[in-house]
Amino acid sequence: GLLKSRLGRKKDCIVVLLCEKNYIMALSAAIIRCCPPLYNDKSTASPDTFNMAVVAVAADAAGVEYMSSGVISSLNAMASGIRLTQSLVDKPPNILNTDAMLEHAKAVCAEQVSGGTVKMEVIRGEDLDKRGMGGLWNVGKAAPAPPALAILSYEPTGTAADAKTVCWVGKGIVYDTGGLSMKGKLDMPSMKRDMGGSAAILGAFQAAIKIGVPYRLHALLCLAENSVDSIAMRP
Repeated sequence: GLLKSRLGRKKDCIVVLLCEKNYIMALSAAIIRCCPPLYNDKSTASPDTFNMAVVAVAADAAGVEYMSSGVISSLNAMASGIRLTQSLVDKPPNILNTDAMLEHAKAVCAEQVSGGTVKMEVIRGEDLDKRGMGGLWNVGKAAPAPPALAILSYEPTGTAADAKTVCWVGKGIVYDTGGLSMKGKLDMPSMKRDMGGSAAILGAFQAAIKIGVPYRLHALLCLAENSVDSIAMRP
């Protein structure tokens, strides 16, 4: 709580993290999570930014040592992924619809990656139904921006044919009214965060490809807005 209130002032600061090696990653993530939100569209919003440096120092029975450049690079990649996730979850659904989520996914795939190749496939609209993904299609077909399945893939350079493959799947309902099974007034306001799963997967994918994980990685973003319209799916 003390750190969060300090960072909320948007002033340059240095955070010194002294802990055992095993806790560096988790505690660094917690520190980054305390930073003020990136998204702010208020007319009175301050345009000021601030700089924060986290000095991570490992301490154990053998003594104290500073983190290697490789670990620091991984921590920076993780920080970028966390901030991306935060910014997406903070955005309102009138701005972050399925179109916008796809643009953010494309931007991640367009980033420079030195250890492999990244590609993206999008299955959208009625093509979802034709290819056997009627669940996603029917949930999102009533919304102005059609539903989509975004498939982000990373292949490390020189990957063996029998190398491990990992797949992450994130729920991306950018707003969930409940459709014709309308949610109540107490439940609906928080439904802009129903896309938090896909935001987390996109942020993690960004971090993973920057770090250069040694296995094939796929990230599936299931994107839709559960809206109300004459063509909405009947309960």
